[in-house]
Amino acid sequence: MQTKTLQLLQQQDATTQKRVYYQHCDRLMNVILPYFESVADAEEVLQDTFLTIFDKIETFNPQRGAFKSWTHRIAINKALMRVRKKKRIQFTDRDLKDVTTAEATSNGHLGKAEIERYLNTLPEKSAIVFRLKVIEELSHQEIAEVLEIKTDASRAIFSRVRKKLRTHFLNPKTTY
Repeated sequence: MQTKTLQLLQQQDATTQKRVYYQHCDRLMNVILPYFESVADAEEVLQDTFLTIFDKIETFNPQRGAFKSWTHRIAINKALMRVRKKKRIQFTDRDLKDVTTAEATSNGHLGKAEIERYLNTLPEKSAIVFRLKVIEELSHQEIAEVLEIKTDASRAIFSRVRKKLRTHFLNPKTTY
């Protein structure tokens, strides 16, 4: 982010806020939307995200990371706070990409519904790490920043979930 834009945001310049909103709203909506079945819920979280961005812009430090990463983290945290109120993360068909790995099942393909059911049985943090890595395609460093955990913790959690998925779908006797 340019220094001039950052200064104008810190001065609460409405024109700059509007420009930044339109530059980032689609990207952040794409981050938030998979957590909700209702577009209205996602839009509320998006608005709350921008209110926080503009309110906390003084805390943004370009030396610590990119504006994009900082806003991404705020959006995910806002979405997770809303989801926690509902007590359960909902993974919907539009979230889950087709996963085709030969090691996962005998026919090499997992259905979205199967993955959805399984992910909903995982502890919240495990499901979130899996989502951020596979669905959002974030690096473990970015996941660590978003969840405020160590990079190695993100790798370990993801590895455990991936191993559990393999075991679960290779041994269909497991119930959930």
